[in-house]
Amino acid sequence: MCRNYLSLQTETTNAGFQKLHAKLRDISPDIDVTSIVELLNSNHSLSHWQPVEYLPPDSDCPEILQSEHIIADKLVKHELQTKFVQLKKQFSELSSFVQQNRDVVETLENLEKRCVVLLLATS
Repeated sequence: MCRNYLSLQTETTNAGFQKLHAKLRDISPDIDVTSIVELLNSNHSLSHWQPVEYLPPDSDCPEILQSEHIIADKLVKHELQTKFVQLKKQFSELSSFVQQNRDVVETLENLEKRCVVLLLATS
């Protein structure tokens, strides 16, 4: 039983590495960003999220009950601001990463052009 489990686990791990290897061969800034986001989403645990108890507004104010707006108290505003700051930080990091990859691709293209010119000049 244990051997079957280990072989199954090894096959699953190998399949995961094969998928990762296939993604790494397709190097492109957009694919890199997509892979990072997918990886973050797949490994992201929901253990830090805590359920929020819904507290309806007072029933003595019918305008609030009939409105279709989100009621945000101080707790919700703080959570939203924290999440916004985190997303803004991730966006800047990913933007920097994408720009670095674009610069690398541009440098490689320039090197390729120089090599072609040198090959044509020597032949």
